[in-house]
Amino acid sequence: MSLKNDICPESYCGRVISNNDTTNECDKCPWGYRRVSSTNDTCIECLNNLQLYDWLYLGFMVLLTISSNILFINLYIKKRNLLIHLISIFEILLSSVLSILIIAPTGTMNVYFCRVSSIADWYTIFYNPTPNHINTIYCAQEAVYPLYTIIILFYTLL
Repeated sequence: MSLKNDICPESYCGRVISNNDTTNECDKCPWGYRRVSSTNDTCIECLNNLQLYDWLYLGFMVLLTISSNILFINLYIKKRNLLIHLISIFEILLSSVLSILIIAPTGTMNVYFCRVSSIADWYTIFYNPTPNHINTIYCAQEAVYPLYTIIILFYTLL
């Protein structure tokens, strides 16, 4: 079944406008893009700035890493040294700053993201539509871009 002229089902499927102003089939929006309404199924680039709760989420992930590092340093290193703790904290803070600098717009402490509108935005894999119960359209994506990516990048840089 072709959905070329119909509105894309579900809120995570969309159409990408090509360079020659034609639209594609319903599919997941590209990385950093999101369908913004149920009546307009065009994928639009996310250019929103992080809000307070998003910064708090990122800060919580950093504090969780710092506290777990300090815990394991205290558990496994018999000779306690303040320098080891400070180096660990410095490494984590450097990794978090580099993660923010790498995400678009690259080189600034500004981060563009797609707004979170519901808890379903965190679990898009459970919302792949199946029109007429025949074929599944796989629209799973990072709807909360880059809140997953930045944490994975942060852990990679550690």
